[in-house]
Amino acid sequence: MPLRGRVGRHVSTGANCQNWKSDQEVVIALLNRIPIADGGTGGALGGRIIGGFASDALYQAILSFEKRYPPVRQTGFVEPNGPVLTQLEGLASRPPPAPPKKPGQWDAITTRSVSKSLNAGLEGDMTLSHSDVVNIIRSTLSDGVITSDEINDLATILAVARSLQQRSKTMLATLVNTIRKTAVGKGPYRLDTDRQLFAAGMVCDFLERSGSSRFLSLDRYEVGVGLLMRIANPGLIKQDQASLCGPAALLFSEAADNPAAYARFAIDLYEKGRAKLNRLEIAPDEDVRTYRPPPTMDHVDWMTMASIRDSENWFLDYDNADKEFAGITLPGELADWFRRAGYSKVEQDANIVASMGLSKIDDANRLYADGYRICLFIGANILSEKDQSKSSTTAEHWAVQRSLIDRLNGTVKLKVFTWGDGEYQIPHGSKTLPVGDFLGNFYGYVAGKP
Repeated sequence: MPLRGRVGRHVSTGANCQNWKSDQEVVIALLNRIPIADGGTGGALGGRIIGGFASDALYQAILSFEKRYPPVRQTGFVEPNGPVLTQLEGLASRPPPAPPKKPGQWDAITTRSVSKSLNAGLEGDMTLSHSDVVNIIRSTLSDGVITSDEINDLATILAVARSLQQRSKTMLATLVNTIRKTAVGKGPYRLDTDRQLFAAGMVCDFLERSGSSRFLSLDRYEVGVGLLMRIANPGLIKQDQASLCGPAALLFSEAADNPAAYARFAIDLYEKGRAKLNRLEIAPDEDVRTYRPPPTMDHVDWMTMASIRDSENWFLDYDNADKEFAGITLPGELADWFRRAGYSKVEQDANIVASMGLSKIDDANRLYADGYRICLFIGANILSEKDQSKSSTTAEHWAVQRSLIDRLNGTVKLKVFTWGDGEYQIPHGSKTLPVGDFLGNFYGYVAGKP
């Protein structure tokens, strides 16, 4: 609407303009339609309108608006067809801003992998089946890394999804808690090879299936999540306090060299009660399959290690974690396991009571450099800073060599896999380990080519 005259007051003199009542109504209406954030009054400008006199409120509103939009000159009035009126009309004619978006159920999801697979699962019925949840996990695994943001997104799904089945909740909680706990000391979850990715896909298939287990006290999702963790980091395999270092050495090697075979072995044990590693056939007795492992021992580790030990003990029965003697693995037995598991050129140069000399260290290093898996037969004293200087009377522990054995300057340094640590340092602590003390606890090795 065109103005008949100026509205407001002269900024220099304070004198009123013509200020027709109808003109004031137009300017006030325009200012009220413009949000305060844009220089208007947002509906707050009112009061009595008197022809020929602009109120203090109207005058201050015009000054504030002019100050908000330089280079418009701050005159204190609005004139017909002037720049201030044009600016007012332009801002007042804009559509009102959209109301703020209501918080959504999935607003906290931040990663593309989870968001995309979540939307695919919700499409149609807006609910998540167990298969949908497994597919979300598959999506996080697809690039070989589960990031902390993806774990947070999985935790969000667990917290806010209203349609989750109980088994989906159990699976997600186990995965999220396990990865968060493991990442503190072991780093992020990574699958660096196509073989690991393929094995992880097998485990996702296992997690998606339902059905009973031949191991009545073991949980499918603890077994499955444990498998996912060990495929990514075989060093997590741990016998805890059980005398199962021989099976642990074999399974660490298998998980590192052939993760799909390791996964298939564990899955078949859980679902069928028997399994094979190449030609190594394992069928544990019922007492192993019904035993509940101690809470400090992972379900998949108990199932796989105890099954090997029990199935291969032709004269002793291994049915719980406290049976130390029944769990001891002799060198010839470990060599036979590696041979039947598919390792080639298996060599055994170890005994129980006679420790070895320097030449056997050099032999182990030669084989290690040639790509062999080397299982060192040792006295456990050298794993402890407190006891490393004590010679053992017999060998009682298997550890997998993870570096060349450095024996320069009369001391020994190396890394091994043992007790859930794939990079265990010997010597363990600040003390040095003289070669003589190492040899007093070194009883040879079993080696095989993957």
